[in-house]
Amino acid sequence: MTALARVPLSWLLGWSLLLLFLTASPAKAQSSAWTYDIFVSECRKAGGTVGSTLEQYTRGERFICQRGASGSSQPGPEPSCSREAKINTDWVLSQDKGARLRFNQALSAGKSAFDALLTAQAHNPGAQKSLQSCQAWVETYLRGKGENRDGRQVAAAPTSESCPCITIVPSGNSDLDGRAEYRVSNRCAALNVTVVFVDATATSLSARADAGLVGRPTTVKAPATFRIPSLEAYNLRNDSGNYTCRCKPGTCN
Repeated sequence: MTALARVPLSWLLGWSLLLLFLTASPAKAQSSAWTYDIFVSECRKAGGTVGSTLEQYTRGERFICQRGASGSSQPGPEPSCSREAKINTDWVLSQDKGARLRFNQALSAGKSAFDALLTAQAHNPGAQKSLQSCQAWVETYLRGKGENRDGRQVAAAPTSESCPCITIVPSGNSDLDGRAEYRVSNRCAALNVTVVFVDATATSLSARADAGLVGRPTTVKAPATFRIPSLEAYNLRNDSGNYTCRCKPGTCN
């Protein structure tokens, strides 16, 4: 009989289990640390303060993210929750023009940024569910994106991509003073619009007509002294900034 055969079976089993634990523990610890890092990142993105150590989380204790003016402790968002909600939010805000248009239209109709997001995802109940299950996280994320501040819509500053949102066309009407009327409409988020006219017979003459905050269609009038009114540009403005769109053939009519 060999020396190995004289070793009790229970002793061999105990050492085998210990060896398995020792080889598996680093991988488990590494996985826990990776998940904990995700929790920490999401907590800080939401403006919170981490209230759990890696050791506490590894022991199986629930992750704590301290948020709010009172500093009350709340469970941090699950990685799968915030990750899926972020994907479905970003898709509306920056990845699909049709979804962004629906989002902007809902904002213009008076909906909150979160409700506008649900409206833009109305075709996808699964996406809506992921957003609703992470509503607090999504609302914080939207505020960080500048989509909402203190319950009031704050759109990002207009850019060249905002220009196609505005349409300015002659209505075919004139007032008693002979001022030609133009219809101004907006198919995106509400913007302050100022229209710049020139006289085609004397392009050195220019005048501005303020259409105000355009959510629904409105009208502006060209100066009565302009023999042939022509659209030169229009300025877009909101709380975050402004941008001037230059008229080109077919873009201002």
